[in-house]
Amino acid sequence: MHFYLSFGDKGLTSSPKSPAEWGGWTWFVYSFLPEQFTFSTDSLTYEASQVFEDETNKKLEKKLPLRPTGLHRI
Repeated sequence: MHFYLSFGDKGLTSSPKSPAEWGGWTWFVYSFLPEQFTFSTDSLTYEASQVFEDETNKKLEKKLPLRPTGLHRI
C-alpha cells in the first residue's frame, strides 16, 4: 500500500474497492482475519483460492506462512 501511494505509477488515485486488490497480506488482515478467529490451513487455502482464482492450491499453500496442519488462533 505504501509503495502504491508513494512510488506507484498511479499516484494518488482512488484506492481499490477490495483489500484483495492490494495483495495477499492486505486481504488476510482486513478480510479474512476479522471473519475467522480460528482457522485451519485447509480453510485458509480454500478461502484464498476463492479470492485469488489465478493461484493453484499448491502455490497458495507454499506462499502461506503457516504450519502445514493444525488449528491456528489469533
